[in-house]
Amino acid sequence: MININSPNIQDLGDVTDIVNEENKHLVFLDACAFLDIVRVPLPERNNDLDLHTHLIEVKNLIVNDEIISISSELCVKEFNDNISEVIPFYKSQIDKMEKPLNGFIENVNKSGISGYPITKSDLKSYSLESYFSDIAEAVINKVIFIKEEECFRNLAHSRVIDKTPPAHKKGEYKDCLIWETFLSLLKNRSSFEKYNFFLSSNKRDYCELPDVNQLHPFLIDETETYNCHFALTDSRLYHRLREFGVI
Repeated sequence: MININSPNIQDLGDVTDIVNEENKHLVFLDACAFLDIVRVPLPERNNDLDLHTHLIEVKNLIVNDEIISISSELCVKEFNDNISEVIPFYKSQIDKMEKPLNGFIENVNKSGISGYPITKSDLKSYSLESYFSDIAEAVINKVIFIKEEECFRNLAHSRVIDKTPPAHKKGEYKDCLIWETFLSLLKNRSSFEKYNFFLSSNKRDYCELPDVNQLHPFLIDETETYNCHFALTDSRLYHRLREFGVI
């Protein structure tokens, strides 16, 4: 099973130096963004088929160092704590699809109507979880994780106390710490000619429902001067990159 075992964790100052020196478009991924890579084919996600193509395009940009990928140290723990639930979920989802299908196949074979035996479905043999785990690992290996700092914790705590987004609904401290890490990085960029993307499918905390295509207005106000853009999925990110001429 995939785990983040040797993350590239660096202080904010060092990451800022790298970002400013390379002066590239930037994508900041939260833990949901990493987990979503592995979850792409799961039926309960209801993803479009194009998502796989778009994911590969985004992955290639990251792996080929055409855009720089950043995250929070907290996302390492969040990913490792939750991935153990994702992989077994493949089995239950596949079983849910295969059992009724194979039941029909068995009945057809017993009846002899087809005139030839129909092979039962065996989706597990394709090891889709391994394929998408490999994509996630390729992305994660290029990510720089910003080390947790006391100032991030203090700022996150203040958001929770004041019920400031992304803590306005559930008071989620972890989301606040991740957001403060991203915001601190933006504030330290020396130039904003390049685009900065925040990638997360956590629409409940980062968006103002029912509009799930935009950040919460408060978060937009915090980032509007930093050339920041929000994407719920790799498909949304892909289309924004195409819109801006990056792809």
